[in-house]
This record gives sequence, C-alpha cells and structure tokens, in this order.
Amino acid sequence: MTDTPPSNRAAVRRERTRNALITTAGDLLAGGETSATIQNITDQTDVAVGTFYNHFSSREDLYDAAVLAALQTIEKHTVAIQAQASGDPAEVVSIGIRCFGRMPEQFPRETRIVSEAAKFRPLGPAVSDRFRRDVDAAVAAGRFRCDDLEMTLLLVAGGMTRVITSRISDPSLDIGRVDNATSIALRMLGMDAAEADEMAHRPLPA
Repeated sequence: MTDTPPSNRAAVRRERTRNALITTAGDLLAGGETSATIQNITDQTDVAVGTFYNHFSSREDLYDAAVLAALQTIEKHTVAIQAQASGDPAEVVSIGIRCFGRMPEQFPRETRIVSEAAKFRPLGPAVSDRFRRDVDAAVAAGRFRCDDLEMTLLLVAGGMTRVITSRISDPSLDIGRVDNATSIALRMLGMDAAEADEMAHRPLPA
C-alpha cells in the first residue's frame, strides 16, 4: 500500500484546522457570543493565533465562513425538496425561500449562527451561490424581471434573515408569516402579485 504523500497530508491537516476554526466560530455564534476575540477563538480551537491568519484575514472573515457553512447545511435539505418541484425555476426559488424561513424548527443551531452574525455583519455572505444560481435561472426563463437584480437579491436575503431572527425572539410568528414574506419576495423579483401569493402558499413537497 502506498503512503499518502507529505503534500497531501499537509493539505488534509490544513483543511482540518480550517474546519475546526469554522466549527468553533459557529458554536460561539450559536451560543450568542458575538464578541469573542481571535485569541478566544484560537484558544478554544487549540491553535496558535498565527495559524488563524493562515486561513482567515479577520474574525469577520471567519464568521462569514461559519454562516456559509450553516447555509450549506440548509441547502442540502432544501435541494432535496426542490428536486420534487414542477420544473418551474420560479417555484424552485419559492421553495428555497420558504425552507429558509422554516429554519428555526428544523435547523436551530444554523438559525442561531445566521441570526447572530447578522447583528454585527448585516450583509455578510447573505446571498448564497446556490440561491443566486436559482434566481438567475428563473430570470433567464423569463419568470422574474427586476431593474436591479443584485440589490433585489440583497434585500430578499436580508429580509428573510430578519424573518428568522424575529421568529427566534417571537415564536408566535408562525409558518404562515414565512409564506407571506415569500410572496413579498417573489413580487420584489418581478412576479405578478396573484401568482406570487398562490405559489408562496402551495403545499410544500414532502
């Protein structure tokens, strides 16, 4: 059996350290600790401060990575539901937004990470690559039309982040409010109001 080359072992160790830092940052955010210093983070991860800077340029850069990791966890679940959609790219976007709004019930840790990071880094990596691709596909198919797509994406992502943050602090904000917010988001993207409202309130695939 051939031994793993030293360069590959170094890459594995590097990736393991990076993931450990992201996990620590996620745990801190999930616990509401938004003021942790880089020293706090490296102490909890058991790495040197210098090692931190081999992977991230700042604490905010690390927190962005923790938010993206949380969003990727949600997206694995969301993609499985989207795969059962009708094939309409606008419905794929609608399902993605509705699943994001349902995060507090299904992914409480990831919800805390996103909502706590938003308190001091309002935009951050708010628009995930997956969401952007889904919206681009709907625009290309003529399902969405808006004058400034980039700004609209930021408004939608920021608004839905605010929705889940509000749902954490006020459990009376139920799923119906999530679907109402989805209808508003679809209209912001250029969908007819009646169609947006119907699509946002369809039964979700199992």
